[in-house]
Amino acid sequence: MLDCSREGAAYAFLDKVLSRFGARTKILTNQIIEFHGEFQKLCEKALINHRMTSRDHPKENRLVEWMVQIVRWGYESMVFKDFRIQDWDLQLPWLAMGYRFSRQASLSYFSPYFLLFDYEPELPVSIRRNAMAIINMDDPNVWI
Repeated sequence: MLDCSREGAAYAFLDKVLSRFGARTKILTNQIIEFHGEFQKLCEKALINHRMTSRDHPKENRLVEWMVQIVRWGYESMVFKDFRIQDWDLQLPWLAMGYRFSRQASLSYFSPYFLLFDYEPELPVSIRRNAMAIINMDDPNVWI
């Protein structure tokens, strides 16, 4: 497990993003301390224009705020189904898989996975039926 430090953030970005998907010309992050120091040096080394959102204005980055809301709604729906969930952080990959693999009306009826890799994901049979339906991700009630 990676630590939540400046070095950990830089290594995670290198390992999980740059080495798999390549470098973007720009990257926008918030002002947390992990995106300073080593992370900034890595961006400079990779010739990435690293910009930060304004302090105390989290709504500046609307896509991130939307994703936070989706995770919150998904978490709330898990808690409402089973009040005994104490390892909610271990359930986040299931939530992410549901979002990434679901076909979405706002993405021209494609899944984020398909748009990234250009083929449909191989899903467990128990999930496949539910993931093939078109989902309106703009409707918060869908997550509940």
